[in-house]
Amino acid sequence: MKNEIPGEASAQSDQASLVFVGVGDATDPQHPNTSLWLDGAHSLLLDCGYSVPQAFWQHCTDPNRLDGIWLSHGHADHCFGLPGLLLWMRTSGRTKPLHVLSAGDVQPHLKQVLELGYPGSFAPEKCFELIWQAGPRQLHTWQLSHAQTSHSVSNHAVRIDTPSWSVAYSGDGGMTAESRALFSGVSVLVHECHDSQRRGMGHTTIGDLTQLARGQPETRVFGIHHRRDERHQMERELRADGLVHPSRPGLHLTLPLPSD
Repeated sequence: MKNEIPGEASAQSDQASLVFVGVGDATDPQHPNTSLWLDGAHSLLLDCGYSVPQAFWQHCTDPNRLDGIWLSHGHADHCFGLPGLLLWMRTSGRTKPLHVLSAGDVQPHLKQVLELGYPGSFAPEKCFELIWQAGPRQLHTWQLSHAQTSHSVSNHAVRIDTPSWSVAYSGDGGMTAESRALFSGVSVLVHECHDSQRRGMGHTTIGDLTQLARGQPETRVFGIHHRRDERHQMERELRADGLVHPSRPGLHLTLPLPSD
């Protein structure tokens, strides 16, 4: 099921849909790693952990469909699926270039992941063109901006803007003044809420996300990347607050499942 992103009725060509390919953390036994597919005038995959490619193929079998992949940081559950996904594209006959997008210093790590995964398979003479973009400002007509969060390694949240809608994705990490500013006024925010309580692990709690949702009720907020044994507790807390299935107009905070 695709979640249609709110947009101006007069801008039909600017409409897009959002698919939660995965919502799990690094050790979730039930759900694929957190990954989002934003599909409209252009097509962008946000993060690609080791369990993502198989989940993505359940939604998309066209090797030319994606225009780009955004990698928030270098942890395995966010980028180790990249070699498999690119190999599938290559062996399935992809012909157009692919933008590999990130911020900070993660690109050398990503290139090493590709080479360790399938040595030599992505050399220019063997593979479609890879366009590496560090600190990207746009993907075709979509405008991109990013901000660093507080995590154990360098992680960057990303925001995609068009004239009629905007989507932000946190990757991992606690909120910072920079990332809060990035999320301000966004149509849809997908943010990690790994923990139900503060653990000092460089993650956001469900309480942090609830507070943000209350502070900007015009934004539809989705919480993902939960600690594997705490999702049900988070759901209970949000239902008690009336936030999982909100009865009050404009206040939206939900915990999606894969394929939502």
